[in-house]
Amino acid sequence: MSGGKTYHIETLENELQRRMGSNPMYSLRSFARDLGVSPSWLSDFLKGKKGLSETKAKTLTQVLGLNVKESELFQTCVEASHSRQKQKKIEASKKFVALKSEFKLARKVSFLEQRKISNWYYLAILELLELEDCEHTTKWLAQKLQLPAQLVSSAIDDLIEMEWIKASKGRWIVTDNESESSYDVSSEAIKTYHRQVLEKAKNALTEQALQDREFLGMTLAFNRKDLSRAKNEIRHFQKEFAKKFYTESAKKDAVYHLSVQFFRFDKDYV
Repeated sequence: MSGGKTYHIETLENELQRRMGSNPMYSLRSFARDLGVSPSWLSDFLKGKKGLSETKAKTLTQVLGLNVKESELFQTCVEASHSRQKQKKIEASKKFVALKSEFKLARKVSFLEQRKISNWYYLAILELLELEDCEHTTKWLAQKLQLPAQLVSSAIDDLIEMEWIKASKGRWIVTDNESESSYDVSSEAIKTYHRQVLEKAKNALTEQALQDREFLGMTLAFNRKDLSRAKNEIRHFQKEFAKKFYTESAKKDAVYHLSVQFFRFDKDYV
């Protein structure tokens, strides 16, 4: 399970939202057509009212273009949720938990969630809640982020509604320790987030002490045929960096932001 919903349903919902975000004319009916199913079945399935066979699940992973790991998770989750054989269902459930743990599955941030948390402070709040000295009050969080308490309170309500955090014994507990948005997809929400982060980076460059920050850059002649490979290297670096410096058990006393900026300096003139 992930974020209160089964992984296979969440995968389809996120893909639908991704396509709708890229094309305003795209709809659930369009998605059903592309998947080779009826709109009514798809609607009921996303609501949890319909099941899915293992054969159809395999077909959908191919249509969706899932990689090997994602396909295995998808099909195992389908089996755990919809198999008619009780023992098979139990075994698939255990396998899914093991696979999810092994792959360290990152929660996919849907387009609807992206629009809601496009402001930089949503993710900052999630990280502040993991600090050793965190005081789980709106006032403390607002002071840390230098924001109005009302704004922080509203963000907390949104995070609870999206099931990113939950309230427990006077504390806010983060429900997902890792998340990521879709790659190579244009989104106004993602653009808004990065614009805000770049603005904060500009301020940090002049306001923060040298020992508290690190700004590096390089300019190089580049072959555009290698752009896809370069992007993958950057993404791999980001994930490896997180593995090395972020652990659930480690004591944390500050919240930092890492940005890797790689873009073309010159321009084609026609």
